[in-house]
Amino acid sequence: MKYLKITSTLLIVIILNSCSKTDGLAITNDNEIKIAQRGSKVIKGSEGDVELILNDITGGSTEVSIVGIENNQTYYKNYLGEGEYGVFQYGKYFYRVKINSFEEHIFHDDYAFITFRTVSEEKGKAEAQIISNEEEIPITPKEIRAYLNKIKTSGFKFIRSDEVWSDSIMSNHLENKYILNSKDIKTRSDFINKVAKSSSLTGEQYNVITQNSDTIAMVKWLGL
Repeated sequence: MKYLKITSTLLIVIILNSCSKTDGLAITNDNEIKIAQRGSKVIKGSEGDVELILNDITGGSTEVSIVGIENNQTYYKNYLGEGEYGVFQYGKYFYRVKINSFEEHIFHDDYAFITFRTVSEEKGKAEAQIISNEEEIPITPKEIRAYLNKIKTSGFKFIRSDEVWSDSIMSNHLENKYILNSKDIKTRSDFINKVAKSSSLTGEQYNVITQNSDTIAMVKWLGL
């Protein structure tokens, strides 16, 4: 009887342990993770561990990558600013990764405070980033000048952080951003995220007011 009692207890423990095994990523919703720029953190997962990787924090944003350690699969890769988030799929689950804030320092590395949260399948399918295995599309200075010239000669108004700007002022502003970041702009996605997507100060998306008084994202209007 004593042997049976011990065996039963062990069986219960085994069953409980198997039921409590993490399915998906081992994250706690909205628990802040502090990571230095150019740093990384390993997150356990039932489909294989992943590495959360940060690039340099410049211009109010940083490139965030989530990559499988064993399978080298990229689950997420994009530039995010304070308050911005992205959605990605891992296995059958969907997650939101968000930068809550940055901590800037003069004499040592800057830090980002990042949170994860599970999201519904409906939201995940609607917002999850689609990762392409194709090589990133390179962009030349000539192409960038053409985009800037399209803005400058459009005759449209542009919205930057709730302010309405003329085509020439907007073009000059973006040209200055490009000059500032030119050494880091090699691909189309670099140009989008470092120049054309949104304000470096507020993180708000740039928009254009078209001839029909419609307001659309400037990167969409540019065809990027």
